[in-house]
Amino acid sequence: MRAGEGNDFLWLMSFIWIIDRLCVLALAHARMAKREGQGEIMIDFTEAFKIAAEVHGNQRDKSGEPYMGHVCWVMSQMETDEERVVAIMHDVFEDSRDRPDLNRSVLARVKLFYRSAVYNAVLDMTHGEDESYEEYLLGVARNPLAVKVKLSYIRDNLDPVRLEKLSQGVRERLIYKYGHALTILLRKEVADGNGSGH
Repeated sequence: MRAGEGNDFLWLMSFIWIIDRLCVLALAHARMAKREGQGEIMIDFTEAFKIAAEVHGNQRDKSGEPYMGHVCWVMSQMETDEERVVAIMHDVFEDSRDRPDLNRSVLARVKLFYRSAVYNAVLDMTHGEDESYEEYLLGVARNPLAVKVKLSYIRDNLDPVRLEKLSQGVRERLIYKYGHALTILLRKEVADGNGSGH
């Protein structure tokens, strides 16, 4: 085993253990959310985590940290189960696009397991290959559920601790990019009367 492979293996095993624990906790939470007398799980967190882990399992963010850490942070800022499940899957369509078979599977599973509001929010958070960033943001802004998740996504990406790990050039580019995005999305929230105050 070459130098560094041991660390990668330990990281992978730790990651798998964390995902397994998250799935167990999510399933327990979902069971508590059953509709009385119907025996129906309202939100399937386990499937959402499975999908996210399949797409982001080996992915690192710009600072070299596991991308699932970002996913979990965004989820932790949400208030409803619907928001949380969108937060878990907010990048799964876009980040699986370079793997067509996985992308088709993810699209089908999100549509199968979740209400149209969840599917549409995840879809609206997907930056189309042929659309500008401005067009993408305007699409997000039309969906209040997508806006809520995207705002937390941006706040995490603008976290000073995360930014400090990046080069000055990348840091300045992201600050400008996300500052512009916040201007558009917060303006939309204020116009709709949805300002949350945080």
